[in-house]
Amino acid sequence: MTSILLAGAGSTISSGATPLLLDTYSGAAAAYSLRKLRNGYTGSAIRVRENGTSSEADIGFDGSGNLDTTALASHCGANSGFVVTWYDQSGNAKNATQATAASQPAIVSSGSLIVNALGSPSVLSFRDAFGFPGSSSLSASVSLTDTKTVILVGQGTNFHNWITGDNLLFTSATSTQESWSVGGFVISRSITQSVSQVYIRAAIINGASSSIRRNGAELNSGTFGVPISWGQTAVFGGPLKYIYYSELIFTKNTDCLNMEAAINDYYGVYA
Repeated sequence: MTSILLAGAGSTISSGATPLLLDTYSGAAAAYSLRKLRNGYTGSAIRVRENGTSSEADIGFDGSGNLDTTALASHCGANSGFVVTWYDQSGNAKNATQATAASQPAIVSSGSLIVNALGSPSVLSFRDAFGFPGSSSLSASVSLTDTKTVILVGQGTNFHNWITGDNLLFTSATSTQESWSVGGFVISRSITQSVSQVYIRAAIINGASSSIRRNGAELNSGTFGVPISWGQTAVFGGPLKYIYYSELIFTKNTDCLNMEAAINDYYGVYA
C-alpha cells in the first residue's frame, strides 16, 4: 500500500488569497473535494471515523488548501479511517453522509493513506481491493434546475451507477463504454478506458445541446430531453468493483471547458 503525507499546519486559506475554483466559477449547487474549493468556505473537508474506538473527527485543510493528511494520520493512527461526511463547500449545506459504518467509504487502510494513480488522497467507494467487505456510498440531497453541469475527478472502471439521482442522472462505464443518462435519455460513447487511470469526467445537461466530456474533450453530444428539475437524493458509490473519488461538483455554470482546464491544472490528469 502506497502512502503519502503532506506537511501542513491545518490552517485555512485567508479570504485575500488567490481565487480558488468556486471563486472563479460560481453557481455550484453542491461541491465535494479533498482540497479547498472556495476561499469563503470555513468548514472541514471530511468527517472521519477510525475503526479502533470508532471515534470521529473533522479533517480540514493544510496551509496550501490540500487535505490535512497530518491531522488525518494523527486521528487514525494504525487503524483504518472511514468517511462519515463529505462536506459541501458550495455554501448550500448539501453535505454527503453515510450513517451506516459498514457502508462508509474508506480513506485510510490500516494506518496508510489510500491514494489514487496520481498519488492523490481519495475516497475509496468499494473496498474489496483493501480487504474491506461490502459496498459503500454517500448520499446528499442536491437540487438543480434547467441547465446543469456535473464534473467529477476519479479513478475506476467496470462499474455502474457511479452517480445516481433517482434515475435523473447517472454515469456508468465499462472498459469499452461510458454512458450518462437523464430521465431515460442516454448519451454514450464507446471508448477505451483504464482501471489504473484517473479521469476528469463531465456532463452538460442542456436539452438538445447536452454533451458528455472526458479529460477536456467532448466524447459525444445529443439530447437528454427537456431540461428537468433535479431535487432528488444523489447517491455516489454503491455496489462497485472499486472507485476512487477526489472531487465532485454539481453546478449551474456551463463554462465546462474552462472549469475542466482549471481542475486539470490542479490534478494534472491530462496534458
